[in-house]
Amino acid sequence: MKDAEGKDPYLWWRMALDGIEIGGPNLPIHADKPQPGFYRMKRGGHFEPVAIFENGEGLIALVGAGKNSETHDAPIAWLRCCTNPVTEAAYRQACASGLWDDIHPAIYDQPAVASPSDRDRLAAKMGTLTNEAEAIATLGVNTDIHAEQAQSLRARILELVKEADLKREIEKRPHLEAGRRVDEAWRDIIGGGKDASQIISRAVGVFLQRREIEGKANAPAPVTIKGGYGRAASVREITKIERVTDWAMLFAHYANDQRAQDLILDLAQKDINRGINVPFLELRKEKALR
Repeated sequence: MKDAEGKDPYLWWRMALDGIEIGGPNLPIHADKPQPGFYRMKRGGHFEPVAIFENGEGLIALVGAGKNSETHDAPIAWLRCCTNPVTEAAYRQACASGLWDDIHPAIYDQPAVASPSDRDRLAAKMGTLTNEAEAIATLGVNTDIHAEQAQSLRARILELVKEADLKREIEKRPHLEAGRRVDEAWRDIIGGGKDASQIISRAVGVFLQRREIEGKANAPAPVTIKGGYGRAASVREITKIERVTDWAMLFAHYANDQRAQDLILDLAQKDINRGINVPFLELRKEKALR
């Protein structure tokens, strides 16, 4: 379709549907230059269909469907919908059914919760969506439309996760602050006492070592030391690492230890995620969502 000047008034919209970067040099966005076409915009948590077209007196925007549709000045709706172009078929389907093929129906089919707390409201929503996620895992994703719906469901779940986590932080914050005040009030006493205990422990340990070196090895080593107050302390010998003489051999010693393998694999995976080449590994490619 071309206008009186032989230009296609829908060219911007068509190029956007073709994947040209919206807002880039080829498809700039100007507030005072709405572009005819079919779009959707988020309103009240739902995507409403939007059609921008010429009505003989200028461009107008029709927002919504059926009896709920509203006419707006095109520039007002334009900035809210320009980054979401849709096909004419998708627009007409949304007008007829209120549904979008690439949005999972469960996102809008949320349970009503009477006078809910934030937690009850979010728990009800999340329950519905996680059930749908489990259904997707069971039935599998078999078409591009299924993949788009699954991703829309995943995006909504992550939105709820973020909202719930924020509310959790807000609810927990007073308790954390109160806990920090309590910790701070007792920190010097507890920390100072632990430090003093370690000072005494080290001093007695030095004495026992010196006692052994000075030729008192024939005397039985004390099993406990008991002062005139409080409980006795047991005496034990501990061995600490002074230095590593051969790192390669040390790694080789732990090569078959699952704990060491887990640590090394974790380091290797982090390097691979950063694009660093790690030798001596067999790798596989997987598709994953971010």
